[in-house]
Amino acid sequence: MKVCAKLCASLLAGSFPLLALAATAPVSGPTQALIRYPTIHGNTVVFEAAGALWRVGEQGGEARRLTSDSGYDSHPAFSPDGRWIAFTGWYRGNTDVYVIPAAGGPVKRLTWRSVNAALGGKVLTVPDNLVLGWTPDSKDVVFLSRRESFNPQIERAFEVPLTGGLPVALPMPWTGPLAFNADGSTVVYNKLARIFRSFHRKDYYGGQADNLYTYDLATGASRQLTHWKGEDTYPMWHGETIFFASDRGKNGVLNLWQRNLKTGATLQLSHFRRYDVDWPSLGNSGIALSDGGRLYVYSFANGTLAPVPVTVPLDGTRTLPYEYDANKMIRGADVAPDGKLAVFSARGALFTVPAKYGHTAEISRTDASNNKDPSWSPDGHWIAYIRDTGLDSQVMLRPADGLGAARALTGTGDITYAGPLVWSPNNAWLSYTDSRQRLWLVNVKTGAHKLVTSDPQKIIGAFQDVAFSPDSRWLAFSKHLANHLHGLFIYGLSDGRLHAISRGDFNDSEPAFSRDGKYLYFVSARLVNPVLSSYNFEASGVVPDGLYVTTLEATTPSPFAPRTRKPSAPKAKAKAKVKTKGKMHPPAVKIDFDGLIQRAVQVPVAASNISQVAEAKGVVYYATAPVPVLGGAIPGEKPELRAYNLAKRKALTLVSGIGGGFTLSGDGSTLLYQLKSQWVLRPASFAPTAKTEPLDTAHMKMQIDPRKEWAEIFNESWRDVRDYFVNPALIKARWAALGDRYRALLPLAQSRADLNWIIANMIGSLGESHMYIYGGDMGWRTPPQPTAGLGAEFALNPSAGRYYLKRIFHGDNTVPGYMAPLAQPGLKVKPGDYVLAINGQELKAPTNPYQLLQDTLGQTIVLRLAATPGGKPWTILVRPVVNSGKLHLLHWINNNRREVSKLSGGKIGYVYLDDMEATGLHEFVRQYYSQLTKPGLIIDDRWNLGGFIDTILFNQLTQKVVGAWTNRHGAYNQSPQDAYIGHLAALINGGSASDGDIFAYRFQQYHLGPTVGTRTWGGVRGYQAPFHLLDGGTQVVSEVAMYGTDSQWVVENIGVVPSIKRHVDPGLLARAGRDTQIEKAVAVLMREIKRQPTHVPPPPPWMPAFPAQPGYSPCPVAHGSCRR
Repeated sequence: MKVCAKLCASLLAGSFPLLALAATAPVSGPTQALIRYPTIHGNTVVFEAAGALWRVGEQGGEARRLTSDSGYDSHPAFSPDGRWIAFTGWYRGNTDVYVIPAAGGPVKRLTWRSVNAALGGKVLTVPDNLVLGWTPDSKDVVFLSRRESFNPQIERAFEVPLTGGLPVALPMPWTGPLAFNADGSTVVYNKLARIFRSFHRKDYYGGQADNLYTYDLATGASRQLTHWKGEDTYPMWHGETIFFASDRGKNGVLNLWQRNLKTGATLQLSHFRRYDVDWPSLGNSGIALSDGGRLYVYSFANGTLAPVPVTVPLDGTRTLPYEYDANKMIRGADVAPDGKLAVFSARGALFTVPAKYGHTAEISRTDASNNKDPSWSPDGHWIAYIRDTGLDSQVMLRPADGLGAARALTGTGDITYAGPLVWSPNNAWLSYTDSRQRLWLVNVKTGAHKLVTSDPQKIIGAFQDVAFSPDSRWLAFSKHLANHLHGLFIYGLSDGRLHAISRGDFNDSEPAFSRDGKYLYFVSARLVNPVLSSYNFEASGVVPDGLYVTTLEATTPSPFAPRTRKPSAPKAKAKAKVKTKGKMHPPAVKIDFDGLIQRAVQVPVAASNISQVAEAKGVVYYATAPVPVLGGAIPGEKPELRAYNLAKRKALTLVSGIGGGFTLSGDGSTLLYQLKSQWVLRPASFAPTAKTEPLDTAHMKMQIDPRKEWAEIFNESWRDVRDYFVNPALIKARWAALGDRYRALLPLAQSRADLNWIIANMIGSLGESHMYIYGGDMGWRTPPQPTAGLGAEFALNPSAGRYYLKRIFHGDNTVPGYMAPLAQPGLKVKPGDYVLAINGQELKAPTNPYQLLQDTLGQTIVLRLAATPGGKPWTILVRPVVNSGKLHLLHWINNNRREVSKLSGGKIGYVYLDDMEATGLHEFVRQYYSQLTKPGLIIDDRWNLGGFIDTILFNQLTQKVVGAWTNRHGAYNQSPQDAYIGHLAALINGGSASDGDIFAYRFQQYHLGPTVGTRTWGGVRGYQAPFHLLDGGTQVVSEVAMYGTDSQWVVENIGVVPSIKRHVDPGLLARAGRDTQIEKAVAVLMREIKRQPTHVPPPPPWMPAFPAQPGYSPCPVAHGSCRR
């Protein structure tokens, strides 16, 4: 291959000139941009930049804009004849397939069915309806979609006609990037769409590492072309050559390669050293690709890879500063000590908002910083807060009126500072924490620091319950004990001694001193409140928290000591009040530590989940949360603000439905809380009703400079990884250089999506599993508008031009989430019926049926049906569902269970685990207990999205029968009663991810049975909580790592290797419905059942009636009684 000269060398080395990120004015004239998703035909390249499509000649120059809209256009693909460009457009919250003439012109929409899965910290999916390319005849656009998938990891390829109509699936059960051969009879493809996800895990060798396969569309025959342990992806077919991207080179960077189909020989065509090849796309003249946001073209004519110097005449609208309503992103709040003002942190700024009159003031806004966690000083003069400037984080102090300069209370360095920022009542000390989970005190006048303690068990968010005594001499808090429970501690500021208060037998937390210095209130999970399970013989403790109080001095009576009413003495003449000079001094707090926890008594309030405690004027205020259940809370329960009056010895609910706890003002007069979307001030009184003051946050306006925000977000993301990533040695070795490498791309970013792509590549360079970046203020993105679903699949009768119902999903109308619209009682509808009209609109090809289902969610839909295209019609009324994913899931489960039962003659059961959270546990309960009596049981862990319930499942699966119970009728009830005594097997594959990995690992470690399938994902570096970025974006960082009992790392980046390796044959599955992994698992279990049949132990004879006792002769029995 010929090598390009000087310009190419400088680009490959990453030494190209960079545009200043600080520019805020609209760009006048051409500029550089991050170029992605290039596609080529002839000497023309089309690409995406700044969310729009652009066209440029192969020789480079100034690009010409093809699309201009308020949405986001991406993934363009030239049709083979060069006349059209298909692309994925993100409008109205949805992604769909569109086409535009290659020379420019009106846009045409081709799909109306978008299933964009909710983002989370598990395996992130790609946008739905992602354009892959075209069929060779240029008649159909090929795209990826989850529309018929039971799991968001699974994408299928569909074809939609250029003329419009119903998309039709290609036969491969799941796929990622693909390409056709010249006659369209065979495709080369990846089986998964991993490379399209919103993060790119580099140096990856786990169970989802991509290889190349071919699939014959006529016969279903499939063949594996490559066997690389890493990533072979982006296949492109040109004659007898398959082009692809691979990290098989020496430096592990994704580069362009080719493979000869006849000889099998491979050749590396590009040699990038810094950035991975991104989205190579083949046209009739060559391959267009981007690398480091720069455009390149590989020419078939001369075999060279050359840079294409492009300037993009951006109008700068996506990077213009704009006004933002910061009340949409309030993340921190505090109330002034007199209760007349509140301070909020929102979108990196601090605002003070008055209760009745005055003006809203932005007091801290500095460009490119994230100011958060505000805390008002007791004297009202200062507001403390955390300032993140990206690379550095500091504890700051500024005048509450916003008029003076801020000053730092901490230095800068390789550390992140965090709250809670809690003031001592005398205004002298302030608490804070750092990323090494240390609790500190800083003297706000002298700058002196005191290290209080640390809590390495907690990665993020330790010490959320810090409280000072009223005389500012003591600091109470909770932290982890050696047994992993939380215990109370009190730190003496005068002598620096740390006193352990709790005994370590319960979770104790949320300490709060009474303002008279006599008592310490706290929360303790001492109330077990065991609730028996309705489906097995297990119990769980609910609402375990009680509110407790202990006397600080041993001689102080309990606040609940018995009391008696005495005769009232005559009232003496009131004396004139004596005015005192200066401030009132708080009472000195004396603590008798011996027996402190033993003196505790329960405050007589209802058991609940208590999250916060504060006291003022003899009233204890506390927040409660609903009983948590997987997936939410028990219906009808709400978080509440409650109070208890010590003098009256009564409890009261003040407010129901609060969000995020409450704050009590420094003088104890006012409560601040959020009720729905409104922030409210309420008098701190023991009254069921009170006059509240809603705070007007509508005037929290601010100016957003996108470029400065993006720089802060990038640096904050980099710093979060530096300070919280689980492997400090890897950070020390590589992270600074990786930050510099990807920071160099920031000047090319022209959209928030560009920023996410840059950060994703940076954090993905560590090769760890749970490293995600998503969300943020995209500017163009609106809330999703889910497509209404009928719980059915359409098909076209081409001769009649009419659509009929190919399949109707029956779901389970008794279970929430599985309601099937067309399977309701009394509906006259069956597979094969034709849908003639929807809501009175005639349905004929080429109209897409889902086009008529737009904007119908929550409505009743009228369907006009007929048995034949010209038959007598009738109408039915249907209420659609948001999407049919759960119906597809239940259909898949039931089909697999029927197949397992058929192959085993009913001897083997089947349980599927969709994830390790709410859905997975629901399905386990629904499926497992009904199949306990079968001799064999298959647990299907494939495509498991992960979660955290593996221990719950193995507490069940590892039970062993030790005996049984019977009665005079011979009934059998084993002990434990819900243990499984048959033979187990597990199905695993590359989609078994995160806690799905751990399930496979533990299944093997417990020797429960064979694991059948392929290697799992390989991701057991988990996280405790996501990081929230300045503009609402979210980052997940691997914070914890799993290792084995042999002190060796396990599973990560390898996966769990099955004991029996078996791939699914895609042709057999597509054409005959045969799942070869299920077939193998059934065969293995049937052999085990035959070799070692399980049986129920029969009860012993009734006589003798008791076990033999050592040293005693058996009691002779005749006619049922002993002879003595």
